[in-house]
Order: sequence, then C-alpha cells, then structure tokens
Amino acid sequence: MCGYGRNGRQAIIKLKKFNMPCVVIEKNKAIIEELDLNNILYVEGDGTDDKTLNEAGIKSAKSLITALPSDADNLFVVLSASTILEPNSNLIVLGRPNQIEKLHQVL
Repeated sequence: MCGYGRNGRQAIIKLKKFNMPCVVIEKNKAIIEELDLNNILYVEGDGTDDKTLNEAGIKSAKSLITALPSDADNLFVVLSASTILEPNSNLIVLGRPNQIEKLHQVL
C-alpha cells in the first residue's frame, strides 16, 4: 500500500478483516507513528522510489495499491512497479477513467 491517507487507511482496514498480510509505504512522520501504534507493518519512505518499493517487498507482493494524493505519483508508482516485477507478473490498475487513459498514453 503506497500512502495511508483516507483511501489507503480504508483499504488496509478491509485487508486486515480478511487477515491479508500488508505493508504500508509512508513518509509522513505523524502517520508513521499511527501505523506503529496500530501494529501495522510499514516501510518509511517514498512509494515513488524503486528502492522503497523493493524494501517493502514488491517482488513478492500479490498486489499493489497506490493511494497517493497525486495522480502523477500514482502513475509513477505503477510504472516503477511494472519495471521491477517479473515480465509474467500481472499488474492490474484500477482508477478513475482519466487516470487510466493517462496510463495507456504513457505505456
């Protein structure tokens, strides 16, 4: 999970209900304190950074949710993940129609 804002938080709550293992990538210190208090596994860093994605275990992840405030940052995370993952990996992108159109233009 890249970002633990409103949408990221809701996704983690739902994943936890189904006992799905998850890792949050977050750079906001106040949010990191909240993650720590709630025993949520996290990597402190920027989700747009390949090193941080690798540190969070992107290569072994079953899925990736990017819920950053910026469309450009979300797009960058998806592009980064597509270069890190094995060629046979499935990368499913959900988003608002204008975001998906932007992604198709870049890919």
